[in-house]
Amino acid sequence: MKHCFFTLKIIFISTILSAQINGIVVDKNTAKPIEYANIWVENQDIGTTSEQNGKFFFEQNILNQKLIITAIGYEECQMLTESSNIKIELNPKAYEIKEVIVRPRKKQELTIDYFKKSSLRNTLVCSGTPWIVAKYFEYKPIYEKTPILKKIEILTISECNSATFNLRLFNANTKGEPTCDILNKNIIVTAKKGKNKTSIDLSDYNISIPKEGFFVSFEWLIIDSNKIQKKNSVLYYPKFGLLVHKDVANNWIYVNGYWKKIDLSIPEDNSKVMDLAIELTLTD
Repeated sequence: MKHCFFTLKIIFISTILSAQINGIVVDKNTAKPIEYANIWVENQDIGTTSEQNGKFFFEQNILNQKLIITAIGYEECQMLTESSNIKIELNPKAYEIKEVIVRPRKKQELTIDYFKKSSLRNTLVCSGTPWIVAKYFEYKPIYEKTPILKKIEILTISECNSATFNLRLFNANTKGEPTCDILNKNIIVTAKKGKNKTSIDLSDYNISIPKEGFFVSFEWLIIDSNKIQKKNSVLYYPKFGLLVHKDVANNWIYVNGYWKKIDLSIPEDNSKVMDLAIELTLTD
C-alpha cells in the first residue's frame, strides 16, 4: 500500500508540473527581454506579469487558450498556448514625436483633487491578476495657464517594504475610453511600507494635458517582490486608496484584456461615490 501511495503521489506532482506554462516575452527585432508585459488569458480573470528578465509563468493549465499580451512601446499581441514553454515576440510600436515648445518658466502651479491621507475610505487590492485601474481627468480652460503635468501624488498602502507598480498615462478616444499610452516607457514607482502619499515627479517628461482629457492609471505587477502570503489568500501590493467623492467619478479597470468602467458607489449613500485618490500638480 505504501508503494501504491508513493506512485500516485509522483503521478499527481507530474500532472501539476505539466500544467504550468513557462514563457518569455522578447522584442521581435532585438530579441531582448521585455519587462513588465501584461499577459492575460482571453475572457478569463487569469493573468500575470513578465519579470525584469522577460520571463513569466502560469500555475494554471491554460494550454490551447488565447493570450492577450500588451507592453508599453509595443503592439498588442494575441497567441495560443500550444505548449508548456512559449516565446512571445512583440513588435515595437511607432510613436509620433510631438513638437516641444520651450517657454520661459514663471513657476505657476495648480493643484487638482488635493487630498489628505486621513481621508482614506477604502482600498483597491490585487489578488494575483495584472489589473490596471485608471481615473479620467477632464481638460478645463483653467489649465491653459499651467498646461504641463509636473507631479502626481497617490494614496498607497503596503505591507511590503517596497512594493512596485507601473504608472501609465493614457489618451482618451472619442468615446471617452482609455486608448494609447501617452509615454512609450514604463514609469516604475516604489511605494514604501505603510500608508503614504506617494509622489511621482514627471517634470522631465514635459507632458501637456491633452484637450480630450487623459487617464492616470496604475498597473499591478504580479512579481514575487510584491507578494504577501496571507492565511487563506495571496495579495500583491500596493493597495490604492479610495476617497469619498460627491461628484460623478470616472474610474476604469483593464481586465481580461479589455477596458471597462467600474462603479464605486457607496451602498448606504447613493448621492456619493468613491474615487481613486489621485492628486495632480500642473505648472507652466
